[in-house]
Amino acid sequence: MGAVLLSQVGLTIWTLANVVAAAAFMHFASWTWLEPNLRGEDVARGGDALVWMLSAFPILVLAALCNLVWVGVVEFQSRKTGIGRPISIFVIVAGVWISALAVDYLRSAGF
Repeated sequence: MGAVLLSQVGLTIWTLANVVAAAAFMHFASWTWLEPNLRGEDVARGGDALVWMLSAFPILVLAALCNLVWVGVVEFQSRKTGIGRPISIFVIVAGVWISALAVDYLRSAGF
């Protein structure tokens, strides 16, 4: 199984799975984004946190857990087989999630 994770196809599938998960996170997080024209206004947003916690947050947690398990398995297999770690994939996946979280933060602030 580990050799499949380190293959080109396995790494591509993992990267695409993270892009899809980040897109789903963005979709559900967008339900709570503040419209830019309301930035600075005193608007009631009491339910936004609950909506975010019940929709976008589970996707974020599940993706984080899956990525941690994936990194652990890849690390184990790379040590076992001597194959190098796919650092470029780590950077791409981290970039996808950092971008998604930054956009969510900025949009929820009304930017």
